[in-house]
Amino acid sequence: ARSRGKHLADIPALSVVGELGVIGNEARSASVLATESSSYLAIEREDFQRLIEEDPDLGLKFYRNLCSLLAAQLKNKNLLVEFFQALS
Repeated sequence: ARSRGKHLADIPALSVVGELGVIGNEARSASVLATESSSYLAIEREDFQRLIEEDPDLGLKFYRNLCSLLAAQLKNKNLLVEFFQALS
């Protein structure tokens, strides 16, 4: 992931990026640049909103999976905070 031309992270295969962009109204904060041949699925916010309005069951599944993903990310961040606090 890059922000203003700076390397921020290496993102492993099968990762989700930009998930908050489809549910929020803020502009994206970074771009992704593939360093090798890659496949991806992209959807614009408006298209996504229309899709879940037309198929509420799909929307429910998406939001459940998004909540699980965000919960796991938050748990990992909390573990990192605890680790660095233990070092100081």
